Amino acid sequence: MSWINPKTWETGELVTADSMNTIRDNLLELWKGTGGGDIEYFTSSTSKQRLGIGANGSKLTVISGVPAWRIGTGFSGTIPTTSISSGILTDLNITVEDFDSDNFHVSTNNYVTLPFIGLYAVTLYGYFPNGSDNTLRGLYIRNASNGSVILGQTQKSTNVEAHLCVSGNIYVDTAGLTVKFTAHHTSSGSLNFYAGRVVIVKL
Repeated sequence: MSWINPKTWETGELVTADSMNTIRDNLLELWKGTGGGDIEYFTSSTSKQRLGIGANGSKLTVISGVPAWRIGTGFSGTIPTTSISSGILTDLNITVEDFDSDNFHVSTNNYVTLPFIGLYAVTLYGYFPNGSDNTLRGLYIRNASNGSVILGQTQKSTNVEAHLCVSGNIYVDTAGLTVKFTAHHTSSGSLNFYAGRVVIVKL
């Protein structure tokens, strides 16, 4: 039901069951809770709803315009072994979604969309095989619309594997920023990029 504005009583007016039931219904509308940890919120100027307590570790957020409990908001996915030609900036595909709370992953082009305004923690990592030619290995998070580098890391090859980890915060001021993940190297021939992984958490 919805809140009904109380009537103005007249001196000597007879109290009726309907009048008292309206008072009862208003009190019920004011008190929506049924258990410990319940939260009440307005759905309109005259109506309220109950939100039961969330699971341990969950956070209070907004989904479709109303409060909701959410265990986590973000994405994690796996990048398969990818052959990368020398000097070619290569997009990395995401073939396995381990977690995707809000359709972050755009599977048609393997981009990831950051769907909400706010701050995200983003980590991209993987490795190239060892090499002793002192050439570059690079790993980048880029704006998919214009190719600009948002976060990146480069490292010169040595006689050990080149483990690269790009990690940082991305602030999104317009919901729907789409990012892609790229790698390159300057050795001769082709090199494999191994054990790639992407983890994104909405803070």
